[in-house]
Parts: sequence; structure tokens; C-alpha cells
Amino acid sequence: MAMPLCGRVSLVTGTSRGIGAETATKLALLGLGLVVNYRSKSARAGQICQQIESLGRKAIAIKADLTIDSELDAMMST
Repeated sequence: MAMPLCGRVSLVTGTSRGIGAETATKLALLGLGLVVNYRSKSARAGQICQQIESLGRKAIAIKADLTIDSELDAMMST
């Protein structure tokens, strides 16, 4: 059975902990690739990416403080 979201990408903010981490994992299970946004916990964001990739999905971790316009713009450009 084909997954309806397979091949799409989702951006989840605050992904290195709590609700963000759970949301990213659930979206990966639905077939989405993920942009894992974090502000300060790079090691944890890397672990989330590995977890997503172990589910057969692509993931990239991007550090950005979303209260700073230039960091938000840089993340969206990436």
C-alpha cells in the first residue's frame, strides 16, 4: 500500500525534545522526510535524524533560532 505522504518533506520546529521529537517520528512513519529544527541541542537533533533515517526516511538537522529573522531565512533557504 502506497503512503499518501511519501516523498514529501515536513519542517518540525523544536524537534530535539518532547512534542517536536514525537511529531517528527510520527510524520516519518507516515512517509515524510523531515527537516529537524533545533536551537541548542545538536546531539539530540542528530539522534532524532538517525531515528528517522532508521525508518527509511531522509532527515536533516538545521540549527535556527526562529525568533531571529536571519536564522529563519537561512533555514528556509537550506
